[in-house]
Parts: sequence; C-alpha cells; structure tokens
Amino acid sequence: HAWRNALTGAPLNLTPDQVVAIASNIGGKQALETVQRLLPVLCQDHGLTPDQVVAIASHGGGKQALETVQRLLPVLCQDHGLTPDQVVAIASNIGGKQALETVQRLLPVLCQAHGLTPDQVVAIASNIGGKQALETVQRLLPVLCQDHGLTPAQVVAIASNSGGKQALETVQRLLPVLCQDHGLTPDQVVAIASHDGGKQALETVQRLLPVLCQDHGLTPDQVVAIANNNGGKQALETLQRLLPVLCQDHGLTPDQVVAIASNIGGKQALETVQRLLPVLCQDHGLTLDQVVAIASNGGSKQALETVQRLLPVLCQDHGLTPDQVVAIANNNGGKQALETVQRLLPVLCQDHGLTPDQVVAIASNIGGKQALETVQRLLPVLCQDHGLTLDQVVAIASNGGKQALETVQRLLPVLCQDHGLTPNQVVAIASNSGGKQALETVQRLLPVLCQDHGLTPNQVVAIASNGGKQALESIVAQLSRPDPALAALTNDHLVALACLGGSPALDAVKKGLPHAPELIRRINRRIPERTSHRVPDLAHVVRVLGFFQSHSHPAQAFDDAMKQFEMSRHGLVQLFRRVGVTEFEARYGTLPPASQRWDRILQASGMKRAKPSPTSAQTPDQASLHA
Repeated sequence: HAWRNALTGAPLNLTPDQVVAIASNIGGKQALETVQRLLPVLCQDHGLTPDQVVAIASHGGGKQALETVQRLLPVLCQDHGLTPDQVVAIASNIGGKQALETVQRLLPVLCQAHGLTPDQVVAIASNIGGKQALETVQRLLPVLCQDHGLTPAQVVAIASNSGGKQALETVQRLLPVLCQDHGLTPDQVVAIASHDGGKQALETVQRLLPVLCQDHGLTPDQVVAIANNNGGKQALETLQRLLPVLCQDHGLTPDQVVAIASNIGGKQALETVQRLLPVLCQDHGLTLDQVVAIASNGGSKQALETVQRLLPVLCQDHGLTPDQVVAIANNNGGKQALETVQRLLPVLCQDHGLTPDQVVAIASNIGGKQALETVQRLLPVLCQDHGLTLDQVVAIASNGGKQALETVQRLLPVLCQDHGLTPNQVVAIASNSGGKQALETVQRLLPVLCQDHGLTPNQVVAIASNGGKQALESIVAQLSRPDPALAALTNDHLVALACLGGSPALDAVKKGLPHAPELIRRINRRIPERTSHRVPDLAHVVRVLGFFQSHSHPAQAFDDAMKQFEMSRHGLVQLFRRVGVTEFEARYGTLPPASQRWDRILQASGMKRAKPSPTSAQTPDQASLHA
C-alpha cells in the first residue's frame, strides 16, 4: 500500500488502474520500480507523456523496454529520423527492447539496400516479435520480390503483424502451391497472410479449400474472405463443422454462413448463431435475416448475447422497436452501443431534447457508444456557443461520430472566421464518415485550391462533403500535376466527378474510363433536349448535393430543394437516381457516402458486380447509367 501510494501520489500521479496494468505482467515488480525511477526522466528530458511511459511498462519485459527507450530514443530520433511516438509504438510490445535495438541496427540497411521507408520499418517493428520480423524481412524480401513477384509493400504488410516472421516464411513456402494447385492469386495469398495468425490461416486454407469447395459448394473467393481476418484458421475450421448444421437445421444459406464467418471472431459468431438463433427468433420475434445481419460484424458474439439480454428492456422500458434494436446491434461494437443506449437514452431525451429516433440514429454506427457519450458532453457547447441546431449535432454524430463532433468544436470558429465558411457548410463536411479528416483537410487545402487553382469555396465544400479528405487530396494532386487521362476535364468536370464518386471516381477515369468526357458528350447529342433522361448540368448536380448536405434539417431538405431549384418531385427523384441515391434516401435526406453512390452507379451500368450481402440494401434502377 505504501508503494502504491508512492506511485499514485506526487510527483508520479499514476492512477490505480495504471499501477495494476504495469504490475499485471511477468516482471511487474521490476517494471513498477523502473517506472518510479525513470518516469520523471523520460517525461522531462525526453518529452514523453506519463501515459506513454505506462504503455511501454505494461508488457512483459517492461523494465528492459523502458531502459532501452531512455538509452536509444535520442539516437533513433536524431540519427534515424524517427519521432518519439514511433519509438513508443515500437517499445510498447512484449520484446520491445529487442525490437528497438534491431531497428537501430537494421533501419539503415532496410531503407538503403531494400528501399523501405522508415515508416514501414516502424510498422514492422511495432508488434510482438518485431525483432524477428525485421530480420526475416531483411532475409526474404529479395526472394519474395524477385522469385514470387510480390512488391515490397506487400512484404511489409505481411510482416507488420504479430507472427510476421512465421507468416513471411509460410508465404515463401506455400505461395506457389496455393496459386498453382488451388487457383488463388498472389494478392489473395498476401491478404490472408497479412493478419495476426497469418501462418496458421494459410496452412488451413491449403488443407480445407478443396473440402470446402468440393463438399460444401463454396467458391475459392469465399474461402479467402473467411481466412482474410484475425482468427481465420479457427473460422474456417468452424465453418467446415457448422455449415451443414446451420443450413439444414436452421435454414441459413451458405452465403449467409460465409458472411457470418468473414469477420474477426468468425468462429465465435458461428457458434453463437447456432446457439441463439432459435431463442432470438422464437422468443424475441426477430427474423432469420436480422440475426444474420447482427452476426455479420466484428464482435458479433457479444452483440447477439446483448440483444438477447437487452431487447426486452429496450422495447418495454424505453419504447424502442425490435428493428431499432437490430439496427443498433448491427455494427462493430454493437454490444457497447446497446448498453450505452440503455444508459443514456433517458438522459439525452429528457435533459437534451433528443427523440428516441435520434438516439437510435446516432447509436446505429461503428463507434455508436463513443458518439452518444460525446453528444451528451458537447451538445450544450455546440448549440449555445457555436449556434448549431440540435438536428445538426445529431447529423454530425450519426455520420462522423465522436471525432467529427470534437473537430467541429475545435475548427468551426477557424473555418468560419479565417476561411469564410458558414456553420451549415462546416456541418455538411462533418456529417460524413471521415468527417474529422475532411474538416482538417479543408482547413489545410482550401487556400491552395482557391488561391492557386481557382476553385470557389463552395466547390471545395462540395468536394469535401462528398468525397472527403481523399477526394480533396486527389483534386489537389490533379491540379498540381495533371494526369493525362483527366487533362481533358475542366475544373467544373473535376469537381462534379469528385462529388459524384469521390476519389474512386477520379481514379476510375484515370485507370479505365479515359473517354468519359467524350462519351457524355455523345450521349447528350443522342438524347433529345427536352427529355428528362438528359444528363443534368454538372454544376446543378453539385448545387443540389450541396444543398442537401448543408441543410440544417435533413428530413425537410427534399421539400425545400423542390422550391429552391424549382423542380418537380419526379424530377428531383430522377436526378438523385442518376447519381446513385434511392428515392427513400432522397426523401429523408439520408444521402449515402460518395463511394457507395459510385459503386451503385457502376453496378447499374454493368461495370461492377454487386457484392452479395445477406441484407443487401435497395439498389437504384438503371437510370443511374446516365450519371
């Protein structure tokens, strides 16, 4: 107790949880003594934070790792160009001491002789077994690249996991067999190997692929999808065992079983579906498709068990419908989101004025728990200090989540005062997956795009609200160093393309649609001027998308847009259909991300096959071809 008090009191001020985390490893006593001795030195002399020191110490061998950081951090930063954060990442694993020493020794060799970047070396070293992985990369990179046709980036991807050494050696041994005898591509082999446990997953694919394809009717692509996750070995073995049971006894299709297995924790998900599907369907009224949807995410075992436990409470006590409970559970982190809804729904509705539907909308995304907690904390600040409406805060939280809300609080004054944006425009940018990164990129690139390349702030906002960070960076790259395939496009064309499909659309034109501008001109010449099927004016499409995304009340955006743009209901629906938005999404103002809209456009045009999904959403009709 005296020792704990020394660690938790001044000047160290560790929390009891941090003390326990350090002590709960082999060599915990020595690690605690070393933290007591070195924490002031590492923080004052080397600029680390107490949290970073704790992270390094909270592993087997923490004492040795801390002493090695004290000794090598100046060398690695000054002589080799690493950042303190990178040194901490390398040290914060079992074997951190050995990994740091190996980085010091091999970083020059791997960069100069093998063409890797320091960031790639750090990525390899920042795992359990980092030392062995680095040494194996030095030994096998030439062989894998020259003899097997892999790229250095692929070798790095395989090595940058726990067990990287074993995965690299297994790729060297099995890549020819899996490609020649089993018909896999090198890219598929690399994808399977690029996870914790890659060695075991590859060996299991070699053993079970013939059985799963011949006896169970799976395709090689499906086997690869299952293997291509942490725990791929266990998922494949469990699928072999349970697929007949789940199909014959429980009525699932093979595609549904594959969808459940093709995630982190696939083994546990399959076993939980076998156990809970009858209970959830018979006792709780869920459909088979709903159970499959919940199960087809990472962490679905916990989500299914939480649905069984909380569905009656959430429906009877909080007034939710079973469909809403399913929507919340149907994401990575579904368990935590459901528990947070149970805890915060009364507070958010009574104290902050949200409706249950709004709480459900926020919770029904990856990171729903964190988003709800951040809304509780920041909603008063964003509304009172920054003038946002409750609906706008909900829109940001329902798409960009916790990070977007925090970034709006930080950057809204800067973007409005220094860059001339309106609060509605900031909200439009933030109300997307990746909203945080999009806002930060607008702050950085808006002056460049407007002053150097002649775009308007409205165009920059439109690009950011649709394609986010990647689309903005692609536009800057194109305007700075024009790609020949895009050279024929005007700035208005580029902006429209980025709004229609984000970075994937720009890349598609570069790679496979170089004649798109001429194709559009030819189509327009063939279509009579007055027909509703004519391709809409590019700037008009951008304006309509921007209007929806900047609207403070998304559910009213459709009706307001008809007045604003003097369009009929049918005309507005047709415009949205052509850019990959369903009538339902348009009417309720819930536009999907640009990348999803672009996929739909390609599917409608016959250029891309729709991905099989156990709960596939409505697909826009063939009118999307005209986009």
